[in-house]
Amino acid sequence: MQTIEVQARRSSDPPITVNFEMAENLAELSDQFGEDIVYSHGRRSIVIALQGFMRSIMDQGKEKGEDDATVANRIIEAVQNWKPSQKKAPKSAQEKARDILSRLSPAERQALLKEYRGKTKEAEAQAA
Repeated sequence: MQTIEVQARRSSDPPITVNFEMAENLAELSDQFGEDIVYSHGRRSIVIALQGFMRSIMDQGKEKGEDDATVANRIIEAVQNWKPSQKKAPKSAQEKARDILSRLSPAERQALLKEYRGKTKEAEAQAA
C-alpha cells in the first residue's frame, strides 16, 4: 500500500486534498476493494478508452473527407488489434488553450486575443 494525494475541486471553489491509502498492484487492489469492484472499474475504463480510440478514427476520417461506411470499416479493422495503453496525465488549462490557439488561423488568433485583452481591461477597471 502507498499513500497517495487526491485533489478534487468544484468550479471556482478552492480544491480539497486528502491522503488515501491505495493498493500498488492488481492483487492488492482486489484485496482492498474486492474483485467485482476492480473488474467493474477496469471494464468501464477500458470501454471509455476504446470509445476514445474510435472517436479519434472518426475525427481522422472527417478531416480526410471519408464517408461514414469507410470510417466504420476502418474502425472495425483497427479495433481487432487495439489494446488500451496507460493513461497520460491530463493536460493543464494552459496546454489545452495552447492547443486550441495553435489550430486557429493567425487572423482568428489575433481577433480572439484582442477580444480577451479588452475583457481583461474591463475587469481590471471594474475591480479598481
